[in-house]
Amino acid sequence: MATPAGRTLDKVRDAHRSFGRAPAIVPSGATIRRAVEECLRHPDTASVYVVDARGTLVGVVRLCDLLRTEPARSVTNRGDVASLARSWNKHLSTQQVDGAMHPPTSVREDDLLIDAWEKMVALQLSDLPVVDRDQRLVGELNAPDLLKFLLEDVRSGASGGDLIPPVP
Repeated sequence: MATPAGRTLDKVRDAHRSFGRAPAIVPSGATIRRAVEECLRHPDTASVYVVDARGTLVGVVRLCDLLRTEPARSVTNRGDVASLARSWNKHLSTQQVDGAMHPPTSVREDDLLIDAWEKMVALQLSDLPVVDRDQRLVGELNAPDLLKFLLEDVRSGASGGDLIPPVP
């Protein structure tokens, strides 16, 4: 799509492919422990995406939600970290992601970047899964990457905005 000035509007694919990060993924039925481990292997994301056997996105587990689980809420003695660790470890190993996941809110590669940005802001999300037309997960668009991409766009003058110095 072109703007009135003739400039092509950026698509989701332009940003998410620029950074080339694989999203954190677990299969449906995996334990919450596996989801936490997968999230820790992908420190640039705060979400783990749950897929079925065909790779279709079926849900999202957000790291912040895992910190609000029952074991974390049930510790009454604030100094009892060992008790929290034992309780949380048991919870992580026995509970499945299916019970902790949210329905996915996603974008497609052909969606406009501005629409993805607006969706992230409106829903207060720090990342969005990128899916193909069959809802198969193909990537992730996260807020830091989106901001870097937008700053590069401004820095290059493509957006028509003032040029700004590079981000270190």
